[in-house]
Amino acid sequence: MARILLMDDEAPAREAMQRIVESRGHEVLAFDDARPALSSVDFDVVDAAIVDLQMPTSGYDAIEEIRARGYTDLPIVVVSAYVDLELTPELLGVQSIVRKPFKATQVADAVDSVLR
Repeated sequence: MARILLMDDEAPAREAMQRIVESRGHEVLAFDDARPALSSVDFDVVDAAIVDLQMPTSGYDAIEEIRARGYTDLPIVVVSAYVDLELTPELLGVQSIVRKPFKATQVADAVDSVLR
């Protein structure tokens, strides 16, 4: 079992992803914005993160902050409807990108992939 940090301000998407990830046997720490997640989560006990890019506190800023804190190896999955098709995981400094609307298998496969 892994501990997955989930940040998404859209409740239906966040709740769906939480169910998907929990159905794979993982624990989910879910937040509706990056700011409270960044201020309260102990990243030493997080195995991966799922980050929406468009939240009140930008997902781009959240990723930058996570990396600046030294968690350069923390696997991150970006899930967003607003991902430029030109962007690649490498350009964002993440391991995977899932576009909204998503299928359950896309989220599950992305999480499984980054946890390997």
